[in-house]
Amino acid sequence: MLRRLPPSPPNSESVTKNNMHTFVLIHGAFYGGWVWRDVLRGLREMGHAATAPTLAGIGERRHLANGMVDLSIHVEDVVAHIEMEDLQNVVLVGWSYGGMVSTGVLARVSRIGSNR
Repeated sequence: MLRRLPPSPPNSESVTKNNMHTFVLIHGAFYGGWVWRDVLRGLREMGHAATAPTLAGIGERRHLANGMVDLSIHVEDVVAHIEMEDLQNVVLVGWSYGGMVSTGVLARVSRIGSNR
């Protein structure tokens, strides 16, 4: 699900709490949440909340790699992140392999793209 960001700067009166989102950015294979560093900064400067969890067994969490880490574990990583952080009004962004993860997350989390 894609949503348009407000075209005006964050201090503009057009940016209100009603159109703020929480972005959860999911990296591709062989990367980590750090790959989104500049995007996170930009979203936060616009007033949005934004996170980029690193998936188990990849990036700085590569020490968790074992024969059990697969797509379902990565889906669970993101679902647990959303639930444990109690994230609302979530816009999920998946890049490359992260798109596969986001598809699994969308099937499990009802608060994505909704205003609960």
